[in-house]
Amino acid sequence: MIQLPGNRPEDLLPFARFIPHRPMSQASASRIALFLMLVASLLPPPAAHADLSGHGGPVRSIVIAPDGRAAATGSFDYSLMLWDLTTSRDLERMTAQDAAVGVVTFLGADRILSGSDDGTLAIWDRASASLLTRKSAHDAKVSAVAVSPDGQVLASAGWDRRVKLWRTADLSPIATIETSENVNALVFAPDGMLVGGGYDASLRLWDPRTGTELAVLSGHEAGINALVMLPDGRVLSASSDQTVRVWDLARRSEAGVLLGADAAVLSVAAARDAAWIAAGDARGGITVWDASGKPLRRWQAHSGPVWSLAVSYALNTLLSAGADSLVRTWPVGPDGPAGKDVAAAPGTLATLTKSVDPGERLFAKCASCHTLAAEGGNKAGPTLHGLFGRRAGSVAGYPYSPALRESTLIWTEETVDRLFAVGPQILVPGSKMPLQRMPDPSERAALIAFLQRSTR
Repeated sequence: MIQLPGNRPEDLLPFARFIPHRPMSQASASRIALFLMLVASLLPPPAAHADLSGHGGPVRSIVIAPDGRAAATGSFDYSLMLWDLTTSRDLERMTAQDAAVGVVTFLGADRILSGSDDGTLAIWDRASASLLTRKSAHDAKVSAVAVSPDGQVLASAGWDRRVKLWRTADLSPIATIETSENVNALVFAPDGMLVGGGYDASLRLWDPRTGTELAVLSGHEAGINALVMLPDGRVLSASSDQTVRVWDLARRSEAGVLLGADAAVLSVAAARDAAWIAAGDARGGITVWDASGKPLRRWQAHSGPVWSLAVSYALNTLLSAGADSLVRTWPVGPDGPAGKDVAAAPGTLATLTKSVDPGERLFAKCASCHTLAAEGGNKAGPTLHGLFGRRAGSVAGYPYSPALRESTLIWTEETVDRLFAVGPQILVPGSKMPLQRMPDPSERAALIAFLQRSTR
Protein backbone atom coordinates (compact mmCIF):
# COMPACT_ATOMS: atom_id res chain seq x y z
CA MET A 1 0.00 0.00 0.00
CA ILE A 2 1.14 3.56 -0.68
CA GLN A 3 0.28 6.39 1.65
CA LEU A 4 0.23 9.80 -0.02
CA PRO A 5 -0.09 13.39 1.09
CA GLY A 6 -3.18 15.16 -0.18
CA ASN A 7 -1.91 16.20 -3.61
CA ARG A 8 -4.05 16.99 -6.64
CA PRO A 9 -4.79 13.94 -8.86
CA GLU A 10 -2.82 15.42 -11.74
CA ASP A 11 0.23 15.64 -9.46
CA LEU A 12 0.27 11.88 -8.98
CA LEU A 13 0.97 10.78 -12.57
CA PRO A 14 2.13 8.20 -13.45
CA PHE A 15 1.00 7.03 -10.01
CA ALA A 16 -2.55 7.88 -11.10
CA ARG A 17 -4.11 5.13 -9.02
CA PHE A 18 -2.43 5.97 -5.72
CA ILE A 19 -4.80 5.94 -2.77
CA PRO A 20 -5.11 9.47 -1.31
CA HIS A 21 -3.57 9.77 2.10
CA ARG A 22 -5.75 9.68 5.19
CA PRO A 23 -4.24 9.50 8.65
CA MET A 24 -4.21 5.96 9.98
CA SER A 25 -2.53 4.11 12.81
CA GLN A 26 0.52 1.97 12.17
CA ALA A 27 -1.51 -1.08 13.27
CA SER A 28 -4.18 -0.35 10.63
CA ALA A 29 -1.58 0.15 7.93
CA SER A 30 0.08 -3.12 8.88
CA ARG A 31 -3.22 -5.04 8.74
CA ILE A 32 -4.03 -3.65 5.29
CA ALA A 33 -0.53 -4.42 3.99
CA LEU A 34 -0.74 -7.97 5.38
CA PHE A 35 -4.12 -8.53 3.70
CA LEU A 36 -2.81 -7.32 0.35
CA MET A 37 0.27 -9.53 0.62
CA LEU A 38 -1.88 -12.57 1.40
CA VAL A 39 -3.97 -11.89 -1.71
CA ALA A 40 -0.85 -11.35 -3.83
CA SER A 41 0.73 -14.57 -2.55
CA LEU A 42 -2.05 -16.61 -4.23
CA LEU A 43 -0.70 -15.70 -7.68
CA PRO A 44 1.60 -18.49 -8.98
CA PRO A 45 4.80 -16.94 -10.43
CA PRO A 46 7.19 -18.47 -12.97
CA ALA A 47 10.72 -19.58 -12.18
CA ALA A 48 13.95 -17.62 -12.53
CA HIS A 49 15.61 -17.47 -15.94
CA ALA A 50 19.07 -18.51 -14.79
CA ASP A 51 21.72 -18.27 -12.11
CA LEU A 52 24.93 -16.39 -12.80
CA SER A 53 27.31 -18.45 -10.70
CA GLY A 54 31.00 -17.71 -10.34
CA HIS A 55 31.61 -15.44 -7.39
CA GLY A 56 33.14 -16.97 -4.30
CA GLY A 57 31.38 -14.77 -1.77
CA PRO A 58 28.32 -12.56 -1.30
CA VAL A 59 27.56 -10.41 -4.35
CA ARG A 60 27.26 -6.82 -3.23
CA SER A 61 26.53 -4.84 -6.39
CA ILE A 62 25.10 -5.17 -9.92
CA VAL A 63 25.14 -2.64 -12.73
CA ILE A 64 23.77 -3.02 -16.27
CA ALA A 65 25.87 -2.02 -19.29
CA PRO A 66 24.57 0.85 -21.46
CA ASP A 67 23.38 -1.59 -24.15
CA GLY A 68 21.43 -3.64 -21.58
CA ARG A 69 23.01 -6.94 -22.68
CA ALA A 70 25.86 -7.21 -20.19
CA ALA A 71 26.25 -6.66 -16.46
CA ALA A 72 29.10 -6.10 -14.04
CA THR A 73 29.04 -7.42 -10.46
CA GLY A 74 31.18 -6.78 -7.40
CA SER A 75 31.65 -9.30 -4.61
CA PHE A 76 33.01 -9.95 -1.16
CA ASP A 77 35.47 -12.30 -2.90
CA TYR A 78 37.51 -9.20 -3.93
CA SER A 79 36.60 -9.61 -7.59
CA LEU A 80 34.66 -7.76 -10.27
CA MET A 81 32.97 -9.90 -12.94
CA LEU A 82 31.54 -9.08 -16.37
CA TRP A 83 28.60 -11.15 -17.65
CA ASP A 84 26.87 -11.69 -21.00
CA LEU A 85 23.18 -11.56 -20.11
CA THR A 86 22.09 -13.10 -23.39
CA THR A 87 23.94 -16.35 -22.59
CA SER A 88 24.21 -16.10 -18.76
CA ARG A 89 27.97 -16.69 -19.06
CA ASP A 90 30.82 -14.84 -17.40
CA LEU A 91 33.10 -12.96 -19.81
CA GLU A 92 35.84 -11.67 -17.52
CA ARG A 93 36.97 -11.73 -13.90
CA MET A 94 38.99 -8.78 -12.58
CA THR A 95 40.88 -9.48 -9.36
CA ALA A 96 43.46 -6.75 -8.67
CA GLN A 97 41.66 -5.76 -5.45
CA ASP A 98 42.82 -5.76 -1.85
CA ALA A 99 39.35 -5.88 -0.32
CA ALA A 100 35.72 -6.71 -1.04
CA VAL A 101 34.23 -4.93 -4.05
CA GLY A 102 31.13 -3.19 -2.73
CA VAL A 103 30.07 -1.00 -5.66
CA VAL A 104 30.42 -1.01 -9.45
CA THR A 105 29.28 1.23 -12.30
CA PHE A 106 29.96 1.70 -16.00
CA LEU A 107 31.82 4.78 -17.20
CA GLY A 108 30.36 4.86 -20.69
CA ALA A 109 30.45 1.68 -22.77
CA ASP A 110 34.19 0.98 -22.52
CA ARG A 111 35.19 1.37 -18.86
CA ILE A 112 34.01 -0.04 -15.53
CA LEU A 113 34.58 1.56 -12.14
CA SER A 114 34.72 -0.37 -8.86
CA GLY A 115 34.84 0.77 -5.25
CA SER A 116 36.30 -1.43 -2.53
CA ASP A 117 36.15 -1.85 1.23
CA ASP A 118 39.77 -0.65 1.46
CA GLY A 119 38.61 2.81 0.37
CA THR A 120 39.97 2.64 -3.18
CA LEU A 121 38.40 3.38 -6.56
CA ALA A 122 39.59 1.50 -9.65
CA ILE A 123 38.89 1.93 -13.37
CA TRP A 124 39.04 -1.09 -15.70
CA ASP A 125 39.13 -1.43 -19.45
CA ARG A 126 36.06 -3.44 -20.39
CA ALA A 127 37.50 -5.10 -23.50
CA SER A 128 40.80 -6.31 -22.00
CA ALA A 129 39.70 -6.55 -18.34
CA SER A 130 42.91 -4.70 -17.45
CA LEU A 131 43.31 -2.23 -14.61
CA LEU A 132 43.71 1.32 -15.95
CA THR A 133 44.03 3.26 -12.71
CA ARG A 134 43.51 2.84 -9.00
CA LYS A 135 43.19 5.56 -6.39
CA SER A 136 42.91 5.80 -2.63
CA ALA A 137 39.66 7.72 -2.27
CA HIS A 138 38.28 7.26 1.25
CA ASP A 139 39.56 6.44 4.72
CA ALA A 140 37.00 3.62 5.03
CA LYS A 141 34.93 1.41 2.71
CA VAL A 142 33.45 2.90 -0.46
CA SER A 143 29.71 2.55 0.04
CA ALA A 144 28.25 4.17 -3.09
CA VAL A 145 29.13 5.67 -6.47
CA ALA A 146 27.13 7.59 -9.09
CA VAL A 147 27.89 9.18 -12.47
CA SER A 148 26.51 12.57 -13.54
CA PRO A 149 24.07 12.72 -16.48
CA ASP A 150 26.78 14.17 -18.76
CA GLY A 151 29.24 11.43 -17.74
CA GLN A 152 31.88 13.94 -16.67
CA VAL A 153 31.62 13.71 -12.87
CA LEU A 154 31.79 10.73 -10.52
CA ALA A 155 30.49 10.93 -6.96
CA SER A 156 31.68 8.47 -4.32
CA ALA A 157 30.59 7.99 -0.71
CA GLY A 158 32.64 6.33 1.99
CA TRP A 159 32.11 5.24 5.54
CA ASP A 160 34.47 8.06 6.51
CA ARG A 161 31.48 10.43 6.45
CA ARG A 162 32.57 12.02 3.20
CA VAL A 163 31.11 12.34 -0.28
CA LYS A 164 33.73 13.13 -2.91
CA LEU A 165 33.45 14.38 -6.48
CA TRP A 166 35.93 13.30 -9.20
CA ARG A 167 36.48 13.81 -12.92
CA THR A 168 35.64 10.52 -14.60
CA ALA A 169 38.43 10.95 -17.17
CA ASP A 170 41.26 10.48 -14.67
CA LEU A 171 39.75 10.44 -11.13
CA SER A 172 41.23 13.86 -10.39
CA PRO A 173 39.46 15.46 -7.40
CA ILE A 174 36.84 18.20 -7.69
CA ALA A 175 35.33 18.66 -4.23
CA THR A 176 34.66 16.99 -0.87
CA ILE A 177 31.38 17.12 1.07
CA GLU A 178 31.55 16.41 4.81
CA THR A 179 28.50 14.58 6.21
CA SER A 180 27.24 14.02 9.75
CA GLU A 181 26.60 10.30 9.17
CA ASN A 182 27.81 7.68 6.69
CA VAL A 183 26.13 7.80 3.27
CA ASN A 184 25.04 4.45 1.77
CA ALA A 185 23.55 5.50 -1.58
CA LEU A 186 24.03 8.19 -4.24
CA VAL A 187 22.22 9.17 -7.45
CA PHE A 188 22.32 12.16 -9.77
CA ALA A 189 19.07 13.87 -10.79
CA PRO A 190 18.51 14.65 -14.49
CA ASP A 191 19.36 18.30 -13.80
CA GLY A 192 22.72 17.31 -12.27
CA MET A 193 21.77 17.66 -8.60
CA LEU A 194 23.36 15.03 -6.33
CA VAL A 195 21.12 13.04 -3.96
CA GLY A 196 22.37 10.93 -1.05
CA GLY A 197 20.83 8.73 1.62
CA GLY A 198 22.43 7.17 4.66
CA TYR A 199 22.31 6.21 8.31
CA ASP A 200 20.55 9.38 9.46
CA ALA A 201 17.40 8.22 7.55
CA SER A 202 17.18 11.47 5.56
CA LEU A 203 17.54 12.30 1.88
CA ARG A 204 20.10 15.04 1.26
CA LEU A 205 20.36 17.15 -1.87
CA TRP A 206 23.63 18.82 -2.92
CA ASP A 207 24.86 21.13 -5.64
CA PRO A 208 27.81 19.10 -7.00
CA ARG A 209 29.51 22.22 -8.38
CA THR A 210 29.96 23.75 -4.93
CA GLY A 211 29.14 20.96 -2.47
CA THR A 212 26.39 23.17 -1.00
CA GLU A 213 23.57 21.32 0.73
CA LEU A 214 20.29 22.35 -0.90
CA ALA A 215 17.71 20.48 1.16
CA VAL A 216 17.16 17.69 3.70
CA LEU A 217 14.06 15.51 3.23
CA SER A 218 12.78 13.42 6.16
CA GLY A 219 10.30 10.57 6.34
CA HIS A 220 12.10 7.27 6.90
CA GLU A 221 12.37 5.92 10.43
CA ALA A 222 15.65 4.05 9.85
CA GLY A 223 18.70 4.27 7.60
CA ILE A 224 18.46 4.50 3.81
CA ASN A 225 20.24 1.65 1.98
CA ALA A 226 19.58 2.27 -1.73
CA LEU A 227 18.30 4.91 -4.15
CA VAL A 228 16.92 4.78 -7.70
CA MET A 229 16.36 7.85 -9.87
CA LEU A 230 13.30 7.76 -12.12
CA PRO A 231 13.54 9.51 -15.51
CA ASP A 232 10.99 12.14 -14.45
CA GLY A 233 13.24 13.26 -11.59
CA ARG A 234 11.56 11.46 -8.71
CA VAL A 235 13.59 9.23 -6.41
CA LEU A 236 12.89 5.86 -4.79
CA SER A 237 14.55 5.16 -1.45
CA ALA A 238 14.88 1.76 0.27
CA SER A 239 15.19 1.72 4.04
CA SER A 240 15.76 -0.53 7.02
CA ASP A 241 12.33 0.63 8.25
CA GLN A 242 10.87 -1.93 5.77
CA THR A 243 9.52 0.69 3.38
CA VAL A 244 10.26 2.10 -0.05
CA ARG A 245 9.43 5.79 -0.39
CA VAL A 246 8.84 7.98 -3.42
CA TRP A 247 10.22 11.54 -3.36
CA ASP A 248 9.26 14.52 -5.50
CA LEU A 249 12.52 16.48 -5.77
CA ALA A 250 10.91 19.45 -7.50
CA ARG A 251 8.51 19.93 -4.58
CA ARG A 252 11.12 18.81 -2.01
CA SER A 253 8.55 16.45 -0.51
CA GLU A 254 7.59 12.82 -0.03
CA ALA A 255 5.17 11.55 -2.68
CA GLY A 256 4.37 8.02 -1.49
CA VAL A 257 5.18 5.09 0.80
CA LEU A 258 5.21 1.43 -0.25
CA LEU A 259 4.35 -0.98 2.56
CA GLY A 260 4.50 -4.77 2.71
CA ALA A 261 8.19 -5.69 2.64
CA ASP A 262 9.01 -8.53 5.02
CA ALA A 263 12.29 -7.16 6.42
CA ALA A 264 14.75 -4.28 6.12
CA VAL A 265 14.82 -3.19 2.46
CA LEU A 266 18.37 -3.24 1.08
CA SER A 267 17.83 -2.74 -2.67
CA VAL A 268 15.30 -1.29 -5.10
CA ALA A 269 14.63 -1.21 -8.85
CA ALA A 270 11.77 -0.05 -11.06
CA ALA A 271 10.29 0.11 -14.53
CA ARG A 272 11.26 3.24 -16.43
CA ASP A 273 7.73 4.62 -16.01
CA ALA A 274 7.39 3.28 -12.45
CA ALA A 275 4.60 0.93 -13.58
CA TRP A 276 6.15 -1.52 -11.12
CA ILE A 277 8.68 -1.24 -8.30
CA ALA A 278 10.70 -4.12 -6.84
CA ALA A 279 12.61 -4.28 -3.55
CA GLY A 280 15.04 -6.82 -2.11
CA ASP A 281 15.18 -7.39 1.63
CA ALA A 282 17.43 -8.70 4.37
CA ARG A 283 15.63 -12.08 4.49
CA GLY A 284 16.27 -12.87 0.84
CA GLY A 285 12.85 -11.85 -0.45
CA ILE A 286 11.83 -9.70 -3.40
CA THR A 287 8.55 -7.75 -3.20
CA VAL A 288 6.89 -6.18 -6.25
CA TRP A 289 4.28 -3.38 -6.20
CA ASP A 290 2.21 -1.99 -9.07
CA ALA A 291 1.85 1.73 -9.88
CA SER A 292 -0.94 2.13 -7.33
CA GLY A 293 1.23 0.76 -4.56
CA LYS A 294 -0.58 -2.58 -4.30
CA PRO A 295 1.78 -5.49 -3.57
CA LEU A 296 1.61 -7.88 -6.52
CA ARG A 297 3.81 -10.69 -5.27
CA ARG A 298 6.69 -11.66 -3.03
CA TRP A 299 9.02 -14.61 -3.39
CA GLN A 300 12.12 -16.02 -1.73
CA ALA A 301 14.88 -15.13 -4.18
CA HIS A 302 18.06 -15.90 -2.20
CA SER A 303 19.07 -17.77 0.94
CA GLY A 304 20.45 -14.54 2.42
CA PRO A 305 20.08 -10.77 2.00
CA VAL A 306 19.38 -9.33 -1.47
CA TRP A 307 22.12 -6.72 -1.63
CA SER A 308 21.41 -5.28 -5.06
CA LEU A 309 18.80 -5.19 -7.85
CA ALA A 310 19.18 -4.01 -11.44
CA VAL A 311 16.98 -4.06 -14.54
CA SER A 312 17.95 -4.83 -18.13
CA TYR A 313 15.20 -3.05 -20.03
CA ALA A 314 16.59 -4.41 -23.31
CA LEU A 315 16.07 -7.99 -22.16
CA ASN A 316 13.06 -7.44 -19.86
CA THR A 317 14.98 -8.98 -16.98
CA LEU A 318 15.45 -8.17 -13.30
CA LEU A 319 18.76 -9.22 -11.74
CA SER A 320 19.21 -9.82 -8.01
CA ALA A 321 22.49 -10.15 -6.11
CA GLY A 322 22.55 -12.30 -3.00
CA ALA A 323 24.58 -13.11 0.06
CA ASP A 324 24.51 -16.71 -1.24
CA SER A 325 27.14 -15.75 -3.89
CA LEU A 326 24.60 -15.90 -6.72
CA VAL A 327 23.19 -13.45 -9.22
CA ARG A 328 19.71 -14.51 -10.30
CA THR A 329 17.65 -13.33 -13.26
CA TRP A 330 13.86 -12.99 -13.25
CA PRO A 331 11.52 -12.41 -16.22
CA VAL A 332 9.73 -9.07 -16.39
CA GLY A 333 6.20 -9.27 -17.76
CA PRO A 334 3.51 -6.63 -18.29
CA ASP A 335 2.92 -6.40 -14.54
CA GLY A 336 6.56 -6.56 -13.50
CA PRO A 337 9.07 -9.23 -12.50
CA ALA A 338 8.10 -12.54 -10.95
CA GLY A 339 9.81 -15.55 -9.41
CA LYS A 340 9.19 -18.47 -7.13
CA ASP A 341 10.68 -19.83 -3.94
CA VAL A 342 14.22 -21.10 -4.34
CA ALA A 343 15.55 -23.66 -1.87
CA ALA A 344 18.83 -22.89 -0.13
CA ALA A 345 21.83 -24.51 -1.76
CA PRO A 346 23.70 -27.20 0.22
CA GLY A 347 26.39 -25.78 2.47
CA THR A 348 24.92 -22.29 2.75
CA LEU A 349 24.24 -20.46 5.99
CA ALA A 350 20.58 -21.49 5.85
CA THR A 351 21.41 -25.20 6.03
CA LEU A 352 24.46 -25.07 8.26
CA THR A 353 22.66 -23.21 11.04
CA LYS A 354 20.39 -26.24 11.52
CA SER A 355 23.32 -28.35 12.68
CA VAL A 356 23.44 -29.49 16.30
CA ASP A 357 27.26 -29.26 16.32
CA PRO A 358 28.09 -25.90 17.96
CA GLY A 359 31.34 -25.60 16.00
CA GLU A 360 29.56 -26.22 12.71
CA ARG A 361 26.91 -23.64 13.60
CA LEU A 362 29.67 -21.10 14.27
CA PHE A 363 31.41 -21.98 11.00
CA ALA A 364 28.19 -21.08 9.14
CA LYS A 365 29.30 -17.45 9.38
CA CYS A 366 32.52 -18.37 7.57
CA ALA A 367 31.04 -20.72 4.96
CA SER A 368 30.34 -18.07 2.34
CA CYS A 369 34.07 -17.26 2.17
CA HIS A 370 35.93 -20.51 2.97
CA THR A 371 35.74 -24.14 1.88
CA LEU A 372 36.91 -27.09 3.97
CA ALA A 373 37.44 -29.98 1.56
CA ALA A 374 40.47 -30.62 -0.64
CA GLU A 375 38.39 -30.10 -3.79
CA GLY A 376 36.66 -26.98 -2.43
CA GLY A 377 39.12 -24.41 -3.76
CA ASN A 378 39.39 -20.73 -2.91
CA LYS A 379 36.38 -18.45 -2.56
CA ALA A 380 36.34 -14.97 -1.02
CA GLY A 381 38.94 -16.42 1.34
CA PRO A 382 41.47 -19.22 0.81
CA THR A 383 40.49 -22.84 1.36
CA LEU A 384 40.91 -24.03 4.94
CA HIS A 385 41.79 -27.58 3.89
CA GLY A 386 45.06 -28.49 5.60
CA LEU A 387 44.89 -25.37 7.76
CA PHE A 388 46.67 -26.59 10.89
CA GLY A 389 50.43 -26.59 10.51
CA ARG A 390 50.29 -24.41 7.38
CA ARG A 391 52.12 -21.11 7.08
CA ALA A 392 49.74 -18.16 6.75
CA GLY A 393 49.51 -16.68 3.27
CA SER A 394 50.74 -19.81 1.50
CA VAL A 395 47.73 -21.21 -0.42
CA ALA A 396 48.51 -21.20 -4.13
CA GLY A 397 46.41 -18.97 -6.35
CA TYR A 398 44.95 -16.80 -3.60
CA PRO A 399 45.62 -13.01 -3.73
CA TYR A 400 46.84 -12.40 -0.19
CA SER A 401 47.66 -8.97 1.20
CA PRO A 402 51.43 -8.33 1.47
CA ALA A 403 51.11 -8.40 5.27
CA LEU A 404 49.81 -11.97 5.30
CA ARG A 405 51.86 -13.19 2.35
CA GLU A 406 55.09 -12.10 4.06
CA SER A 407 54.07 -13.27 7.52
CA THR A 408 55.90 -16.09 9.32
CA LEU A 409 52.74 -17.03 11.24
CA ILE A 410 51.90 -20.74 11.41
CA TRP A 411 48.28 -21.73 11.89
CA THR A 412 47.96 -23.81 15.06
CA GLU A 413 45.24 -24.26 17.64
CA GLU A 414 46.82 -21.40 19.59
CA THR A 415 47.17 -18.94 16.70
CA VAL A 416 43.65 -19.59 15.39
CA ASP A 417 42.34 -19.02 18.93
CA ARG A 418 44.25 -15.73 19.12
CA LEU A 419 42.99 -14.68 15.68
CA PHE A 420 39.40 -14.76 16.92
CA ALA A 421 40.26 -13.47 20.39
CA VAL A 422 41.97 -10.24 19.30
CA GLY A 423 41.00 -9.92 15.64
CA PRO A 424 43.11 -10.08 12.45
CA GLN A 425 44.06 -6.40 12.64
CA ILE A 426 45.95 -7.15 15.88
CA LEU A 427 47.34 -10.58 14.99
CA VAL A 428 48.54 -9.57 11.50
CA PRO A 429 48.48 -5.77 11.09
CA GLY A 430 47.79 -4.83 7.50
CA SER A 431 45.85 -8.01 6.73
CA LYS A 432 42.77 -7.64 4.53
CA MET A 433 40.87 -10.30 6.48
CA PRO A 434 37.44 -8.97 7.58
CA LEU A 435 37.47 -7.54 11.08
CA GLN A 436 35.90 -10.16 13.30
CA ARG A 437 36.22 -11.35 16.87
CA MET A 438 34.79 -14.14 18.99
CA PRO A 439 35.17 -13.07 22.64
CA ASP A 440 33.70 -16.24 24.18
CA PRO A 441 36.52 -18.81 24.78
CA SER A 442 34.08 -21.73 24.70
CA GLU A 443 32.83 -20.70 21.24
CA ARG A 444 36.41 -20.39 19.98
CA ALA A 445 37.18 -23.86 21.32
CA ALA A 446 34.10 -25.35 19.62
CA LEU A 447 34.98 -23.73 16.29
CA ILE A 448 38.62 -24.87 16.48
CA ALA A 449 37.54 -28.44 17.29
CA PHE A 450 35.25 -28.44 14.26
CA LEU A 451 38.00 -27.06 12.00
CA GLN A 452 40.47 -29.67 13.25
CA ARG A 453 38.02 -32.44 12.31
CA SER A 454 36.96 -30.93 9.00
CA THR A 455 40.18 -29.64 7.42
CA ARG A 456 42.42 -32.70 7.61
